[in-house]
Amino acid sequence: MNIVDFIGRGRENATSREELVRLLNLPDRRIRKLIEQARKRGEIIINDGTGVGYYISEELADLTAQYRMNQHRAMSILAQQKYLRKKIKEMENGKHEEVLLAET
Repeated sequence: MNIVDFIGRGRENATSREELVRLLNLPDRRIRKLIEQARKRGEIIINDGTGVGYYISEELADLTAQYRMNQHRAMSILAQQKYLRKKIKEMENGKHEEVLLAET
């Protein structure tokens, strides 16, 4: 089964995740995973974040908007990673220092 076969072409034919769940009789989590896998194979599946659903598009404006939204999400995640990495290093160094103090 290819999830793309169940996703409409053009914004006006967008398919909601709820509709995909109903059509395919699969849990929401599985639908999200199938969409992720399709995107990793190179399928261009648009979800503009407005609640309209998923759709396939060849429109430059749609592709550009999706690209920008994905880029914003990626940068947001990377910003979080920076602080997580810093905290992990602090904790690792602190843990190392505790071991050194206990040995003396």
